[in-house]
Amino acid sequence: RPVEAIAGEMAMFWHERRARVFNFMDDNLLPVEAAEALRWLAELRLALDRLRVGRLAFSMQIRADVVSSEVAEDLADLGLVRAYVGIDAFSGGQLRTLGRAAPADAGPAALDRLGARGVFCVCNALVVGPTFRFESVRAEIESLERIVGAPMHLLPIDARAGTTYT
Repeated sequence: RPVEAIAGEMAMFWHERRARVFNFMDDNLLPVEAAEALRWLAELRLALDRLRVGRLAFSMQIRADVVSSEVAEDLADLGLVRAYVGIDAFSGGQLRTLGRAAPADAGPAALDRLGARGVFCVCNALVVGPTFRFESVRAEIESLERIVGAPMHLLPIDARAGTTYT
């Protein structure tokens, strides 16, 4: 959705319903490149200011690999108080299996960057799936010790009828 549409809807809830807390349940809300995410956040801030939306709090899903220090700062300044950080995997092998290009340290780094700015984080990890090798599962389990201060959802990937894994 265009930033203007999001800001417009937030403004409507702000002014008409006195909403001050928002929750975004879309892990593709922010662009996947940090520089694009910074532009998106600046555009949202300008649109909210123009629509006279004051201080607010929000929660969102976010990909770990988009959370640079600057993105974390801008999110916190805008009002992010809770983030569900999509880490997916902690080892390079598992990330490649999932088709992700993120560096293996993107997840812990995102949690640290957001946490340092007072954002409560929850994260996920896809530990076991139909295409995962035993060695990669072991590497994922060993990597879990790097996660401190963020509750984690351990998500299985199921092979479902009609998929290429059944």
